[in-house]
Amino acid sequence: MTNFLLVGNGRPLEEVYTGIRRLGGTVAAVYADPESWNRLNAMGIHPEPASSLREKNSAARVRGLNIDWLLNVQSKIIFSPELLKLPKLGAINFHPGPLPEGAGLTAHEWAILLGEKSFGVTLHYMTEELDGGPIIARRDFEIQETDTGLTLLARAWRLGTDLFCEILRSLIGGGMPESYPQDKTRYRYFAGKAPYGGLIHFEWPARRILDFIRALNYHPLRSPSGPPRFYIGKDEYFAHQAESGHPIEENVEPGTILKIGEEGIGVACGDRQSVRLRDTILPAGSLVPAGPYLLERGITAGDRCGIHPKEKIGQC
Repeated sequence: MTNFLLVGNGRPLEEVYTGIRRLGGTVAAVYADPESWNRLNAMGIHPEPASSLREKNSAARVRGLNIDWLLNVQSKIIFSPELLKLPKLGAINFHPGPLPEGAGLTAHEWAILLGEKSFGVTLHYMTEELDGGPIIARRDFEIQETDTGLTLLARAWRLGTDLFCEILRSLIGGGMPESYPQDKTRYRYFAGKAPYGGLIHFEWPARRILDFIRALNYHPLRSPSGPPRFYIGKDEYFAHQAESGHPIEENVEPGTILKIGEEGIGVACGDRQSVRLRDTILPAGSLVPAGPYLLERGITAGDRCGIHPKEKIGQC
């Protein structure tokens, strides 16, 4: 029987595990993060902590499992060269992004922010080069105008899980999926931190601000990059939802609050357009209407939204 080591989390891991068992393969061990353990235990699976694969002796422990394939279904573990050499047939990673131009942890956020029309998912062989191994399969799909960071990532995980399940029969039958090398001239890497430090730049065009806010929107979950934020004076605020405002006829500095009330706050942008911030996120994570909340804090039309002068701003 073909023997697998699975590393991952959530429903993608559960579905791949179930598919392997249904098709007659065996699973030597499962490694997952603690938030996945309850559901896995209910399935009769007793996982090891995924973090233990970072320990120096992890290769020695895995060596005794005699595995044919290592499948990384949904985890952020970076595997050591020693671990990658242990599977007899190979190691395959699912990456929620279109390789080679969508490497890194925040490729989906940047796809929205950059106004790209499509996104994708990739299965590839794992090598010592992060997200750089030969591609087994890639599938692209359209980015919707309503997609947020959460919904785009969720759609990518769904499609990637399907891709993994499609190749399981071949893997269990002893097959080696065909692959092709990545075109490194198209390689782009997006680091695992918030674009622009999570700060809204009101000097941007209105469209870019709207895309930025939805790219970092993971509601009702907590954003791994943190919510999009801005300052009024020295006080920090977090944006959740925004919509297009109206053209600005007079000469107004970007970031100026044009109107504040029950419908939200209208803010001037760098292209003589405006955006309306409808909701704000409190530090505890709950949502409140932005207008009444800021009015209670003494904010009025004419005040400026911007960036704290001590903030260091980078692109990614």
